[in-house]
Amino acid sequence: MAFQLNRHAARGADYPSGLASILSAAGREEAEAVLGGFADHAETPLVELPGLAARLGIARLAVKDEGARFGLGAFKAVGGAYAVYRHLARTLGEDAARRRLDEGGDPAARDAPAVCCASAGNHGLGVAFGARRLGCGCVVFVHAGVTQARIARIEALGARVVQTAFGYDATVRHAGEVAAAEGWTVISDTACPGYVDIPSDVMHGYMAVAAEAERQFGETPPSHVFLQCGVGGFAAAACAQHWIRYGTTRPTTVAVESDQADSLRLSLAAGERGASGKGAASIMLGLAADELSITAWEILRAGAHGAITVSDAAARDAMRRLAEPEPGDPAIVAGEAGAAGLAGLTEALADDGARAALELGADSRVLVYVTEAAQDPDSYRDIVGRTPEAVRSRRIEGASA
Repeated sequence: MAFQLNRHAARGADYPSGLASILSAAGREEAEAVLGGFADHAETPLVELPGLAARLGIARLAVKDEGARFGLGAFKAVGGAYAVYRHLARTLGEDAARRRLDEGGDPAARDAPAVCCASAGNHGLGVAFGARRLGCGCVVFVHAGVTQARIARIEALGARVVQTAFGYDATVRHAGEVAAAEGWTVISDTACPGYVDIPSDVMHGYMAVAAEAERQFGETPPSHVFLQCGVGGFAAAACAQHWIRYGTTRPTTVAVESDQADSLRLSLAAGERGASGKGAASIMLGLAADELSITAWEILRAGAHGAITVSDAAARDAMRRLAEPEPGDPAIVAGEAGAAGLAGLTEALADDGARAALELGADSRVLVYVTEAAQDPDSYRDIVGRTPEAVRSRRIEGASA
C-alpha cells in the first residue's frame, strides 16, 4: 500500500466554475433524463453494512452496489450507453436519437453510424449495450489480459470483439487508429488533446450513479468516499458530483488505484499529470491503466484529497469479505475492481499515516462503490470459494431472515 495526500486539494471551497466546462449539474441532469428512457433502467441499491462498520471501527459503511445495473453487472453501462445516445444526437439529430431510444431501437438494423471503443470489459459492455438498443454497429477492442468470459458477454450484445496482443493503453491507441481508418466514432472516457466531448458525455453518465447514492445516503452526507480510479473517469465524475451537491461540506475523497497502475498517486506527488510506467498488470482489469484522462486529472487534481494503492491480494480479501459478511450484514458479489473501494478503505484504516491524514475514525460515515459484480464467474469462484449465485442466495436469505 502507498498513500499520497493531495496538498493542493481545494478544501472548504465550492465546486470551481472553471471545471463546469468538463462536468456540470446540467450535464448530469440531461444524462439522467436520457438514461431514464431506457426500458430497463432502475436505481441500484445502497447497502448498509453495520457489522463491517463496527469491525472496522467507523460509524457507518454504505455500499453502492452496481451489480444489477441494466442487467450487465457494472456501472459503466450508464456512461457508455449515454455517450452512444449523444453520438447519435450529434450525427442524426436529437429527434432521431430520441425516437430510437423511445422505440427501443432496432438491434437488427445497425443502420446508425458505427461506434467503437477500447475496453477491459465493462466499458465495452456499456457501449455495446447502448449500440444494440439504439441500432448502431459496434466494435470493441480488448487487451491481451481480458478473459474469454468477458469477451463472450460483449459478443452476446451483438458487438464484434477484437482482442489485441497489447496492454490496455496500447489497445486504446490501436482502437483510435483503426477507427480513423474505418470512419468509426470512438466512445471513450479517456480524454486527450482534441478529444474531450465524448469522454465528458461518458462521465456525465457516471455522475448519475453518484447522484443516486447521494439521494439514498440521506440528509447527513458521507464524511468519506473511496472511488476506484483507472484512467480516472469514474473517480472524477463521482468527485465532481459530490462536490457540486455538498459544496464546502463535501466528503473527503480518496481515489483507489492498483499498485501496478498508480498514475494518479504519482501525479499528485509530482504536481503534474504523468504515467505510472509499471505495465498495469493487475487482476483489477478496470483499474489497469497507465495514463490518466486529461480532464479527469483536472478534476482530481483539485478535488481528490488523496490517492491510495491496493494490491491484487487486498482486492481478493475485500471480495471475500463482501461475500462472507459480518453477522447481520447482507452478502455482496463484487468483482476484482468492484471490491477495490473497500480494499482502499481497509488499507487506509490499517495505516497510521493515512488514517490520520484522512481523519478516519469512529465518527466516519463512509461511502464506497462496488462498481462491478463478478464479470468472470470462474475467476470469482476461484477467489471467493463460492459461485456468484451461491453468494447472491445468501444475500436473499439474509434479507428475509
